[in-house]
Amino acid sequence: MMKNCFLIVSFIAFNSSLVAKPVFQEPLQESVPSSLKIDTAYNYIQFYDSAVVKRFVAHFDNVEKDKLVILHFGDSHIQAEYSTSYTRNYLQNDYGDGGRGMIVNYSAAKTYSSVNYTTTKRGKWKFAKSFQIPPKIPLGITGMTVETSDKEAELYFHFKQPLPEYEYKITVFFENNETTSAFHLLVDTNVYTFTTQKLRGLHQNYIECSYFGNIHEISLQVGANIDRLVGANIDKLVDGVDFRFYGINIEKSGNQGVVYHSLGVGAAPMQSVLYLDRLTEQAQVLKPDIALLDFGTNDILYYNQIEANLPSIISRIIKRLRDINPGMSIILTSTQDLFRYGRYITVAAKFRDMINSLARTEHVMFWNWYDLSGGLHSIRDWYDAGYAQQDGIHLTTKGYAVKGTLLYSSIKNTIQFVKNNPALQQHIVPVKDYSAVLEQYADDFKPAITHKVKSGDTLSALSRNYHTSVRAIKQANGLKRDFLRVGQILTIPTGR
Repeated sequence: MMKNCFLIVSFIAFNSSLVAKPVFQEPLQESVPSSLKIDTAYNYIQFYDSAVVKRFVAHFDNVEKDKLVILHFGDSHIQAEYSTSYTRNYLQNDYGDGGRGMIVNYSAAKTYSSVNYTTTKRGKWKFAKSFQIPPKIPLGITGMTVETSDKEAELYFHFKQPLPEYEYKITVFFENNETTSAFHLLVDTNVYTFTTQKLRGLHQNYIECSYFGNIHEISLQVGANIDRLVGANIDKLVDGVDFRFYGINIEKSGNQGVVYHSLGVGAAPMQSVLYLDRLTEQAQVLKPDIALLDFGTNDILYYNQIEANLPSIISRIIKRLRDINPGMSIILTSTQDLFRYGRYITVAAKFRDMINSLARTEHVMFWNWYDLSGGLHSIRDWYDAGYAQQDGIHLTTKGYAVKGTLLYSSIKNTIQFVKNNPALQQHIVPVKDYSAVLEQYADDFKPAITHKVKSGDTLSALSRNYHTSVRAIKQANGLKRDFLRVGQILTIPTGR
């Protein structure tokens, strides 16, 4: 039997006073199940101020003579670059490839890597990430910093698909002071040596190198590794003892195309942006035009509530970004539907409303991912269809492909919609009203969860998957031992 499905290319635009036909043909030609409840009426970046959206559109119109730089801040949904890779690739296909953007060494930071490149490290490294508030080490724009005093240290990056042959500008961001060790930058077989004498003469916390060719791999070699590589007198090269690394930016030379920086850190809340110590300094080098603040999951997930100071935190972040570039276009996003401990995170709808209200008062733009992706109760549909993970929080690879594609198409729809309606002052799609459903949720509502035991299941694995404890599962099911029987039906205790 044929499944009921639709193509992502089929978009319906909605406005309180205007109805528009689909405005472009989207390159992802995969069908997704209608059970995901994607509502394409919300497939826009909404705005409340014509001057704001005209500036946004102008960034894309001028891309052939003025490189368009996008900062996409976020949490675990962004760190691995599943969704942002789709958005980046589609935008660069349309407007030109301005370069790869920022990369970080996930191995030294002891976390999971990007889908686009792998990282390894040599030696002992300390690290800090933006979800650790306050951070143990100053943070840069990527939200991850690693540092070492090990003279055998090295950071290595390998691109799964080599970057195409071109003339590149490679920028290394690091802490440059009287204790900074000399280092080598290796881009494939090209070697760039930075002695302590050369570093002291920079008077800045970054270096730039020109490189022509494909890029398969990059490495940074610190301290004694320099001596091995070039046979030099290490005393003349290295008199520093430390190396603190913030990330590497890879851009194509020239001033055309799109550079899309994916700046995700797992577990990061919205306020993490305020703890990026070197944000202003490094952003002035990257010259961003658009910033997306794609947070919320870690702000509301654990207690199903919105902290009273969250709106003021977001306002402070917006001010900080505007201080970097007063003409920057800023986009706030809502979360997707969330499910944890057997409960829907019902406050996600209120979070959407708060973000929408802030977008209006702060004169920024709003991407309503919550309603676009199906709204309340839709995450279970995404899971049933194989587009969300069992935790009810994260998506699968194909789920993130849908998110990245829809962000791209929302951008494209907005640009075309504004061009088709040049006199339009605002574009608002009224949010969906879930109040009748939400009223049914009492504070102590704990829906039952059952699990049918399959081969390989263990109590410890189930406790991790459902965010509960082995003891709680055994108590709920009257289990005296840890033994499970295939086909056994377990009641999984849920939390608040």
